[in-house]
Amino acid sequence: MSARKFSSSFIVLIICGIGGILALVGFVLHAVGEIRSGHGLDYYFTGFGVKFNYIGALVLLICIPVALLLGWTLNYWLSRDERDFKNRFGKRESKKTE
Repeated sequence: MSARKFSSSFIVLIICGIGGILALVGFVLHAVGEIRSGHGLDYYFTGFGVKFNYIGALVLLICIPVALLLGWTLNYWLSRDERDFKNRFGKRESKKTE
């Protein structure tokens, strides 16, 4: 029973993921079309009622992957540095003095 539940939830996850990617691509294409037609600085209201423009939305969508890449790079660098430190000095236990 649990294998069947897993496969159906996995299929739903795949369908929702594809739908989300298609919606994002559709929005980016719409925003690029608005910018190319000269309406890039016109305001629109988001679903939350925030006033936003198409150029700002594209800049935001570009900044998100850049921030993720920076975070992953920093995480890799820190884990590599920690691994090198442990290889060089070993795991030392602090001795309690009583």
